[in-house]
Amino acid sequence: MANKIESLRVFCIALIIVLPKIARAQNAASNNAAGPNIITTVRAGKVPGSLAIDAVTNKIYVANTDGKSVTVIDGATNTSATVKLPDNPVFMVVNQNTNKIYVRSWRGKDIWVIDGATNLVTTVPTGWLAGIVRVNPVTNKVYVTNSFGNGVTIIDGATNKTTRVTTGWANDLVVNPVTNKIYVSCESAVGGHKGTVSVIDGATNATMTIPIETGWLPHSMAVNPVANKIYIVETTATAPGEKLKTNRVLVIDGATNATATVETGTGMGGIAVNPETNRIFVANCESSSVTVIDGATNRTRQVPTGWCPSHVDVNPVTNKIYITYFFITDATRRFPFKSDGISDETNTMTVIDGASYRTTTTKFVSDIRYLGIALNTVTNRIYVVAGGSNDVTVLDGDFNY
Repeated sequence: MANKIESLRVFCIALIIVLPKIARAQNAASNNAAGPNIITTVRAGKVPGSLAIDAVTNKIYVANTDGKSVTVIDGATNTSATVKLPDNPVFMVVNQNTNKIYVRSWRGKDIWVIDGATNLVTTVPTGWLAGIVRVNPVTNKVYVTNSFGNGVTIIDGATNKTTRVTTGWANDLVVNPVTNKIYVSCESAVGGHKGTVSVIDGATNATMTIPIETGWLPHSMAVNPVANKIYIVETTATAPGEKLKTNRVLVIDGATNATATVETGTGMGGIAVNPETNRIFVANCESSSVTVIDGATNRTRQVPTGWCPSHVDVNPVTNKIYITYFFITDATRRFPFKSDGISDETNTMTVIDGASYRTTTTKFVSDIRYLGIALNTVTNRIYVVAGGSNDVTVLDGDFNY
């Protein structure tokens, strides 16, 4: 009898271990054709735009760009709360070490700091029209590009005191928290065709400049803190009616400041890095593709997508790459459009498997004019905002191809 009981116990334990795996595999198989499974939608405020996630607290922050507020979603329950702001928010970033959320105002002269524990708001004047906002969670410093001024405003996260560092005409910036270096892509002036990269030493605020070849302009940026490489999408100006030229990525070695260039595709798009695999992903709008760069060799391969991929995000834990598309209404273009002049890809999200480069697509039912996306790499949840509605769609990142 004892042996039978022990055998039954072992069998039950085996079921407890195996059955969830079988169910997980079945669920993944059921999502094979459609990509990530939609879990639910959460009502946000008016015209939700930028997203930011604190994976430590499992909170999702949604900037309501026409609602003078930020919606805070509890990732465990999908319930929400509203944080009122003095004006419309545009862009957000989270410091997970301090549980602070930094929100750029629509008018651009203020940064609002939300305390993630209390939802209380503090205003930090930047004095200049604020652009891109990034955080160094190690030093607790916040870096803000001055969109119409040659410089970067630095906010001390402990005191909210500000310092301004002169650079070129700042477009974008990235932070390497390992080396405490900040890289700022700059233009010479509005409409100019000469760019530079300003490198700020986070310890001293001293700067140095890396030149960019004349005729090429810097745009989106990404950093691999593990490999200490910085990647900048560059485009070159074309005359009206002239065929677009192939873009390239400027690769900066953070140790030596030596540079190299890698050809990608045509049309501007986003860029993202998977530091775990040392792969870089560049969206090519006009080429309807994503260029994958091997960070060790700079060799490339092209992954076909829908037309005009725009935003790229990477989950380094699952090695999946998420692509959303640019909203286009010009029906005179040669690309496929519906009868109302809207590209068929504007309400879809493509997922690329970083190991096999196979793709799958989730198509949203609603007519979505804009897709913003953010990933929680801890819970493997995907959050998508739709410019055509006031909803945030929550998707499960656990699926197979």
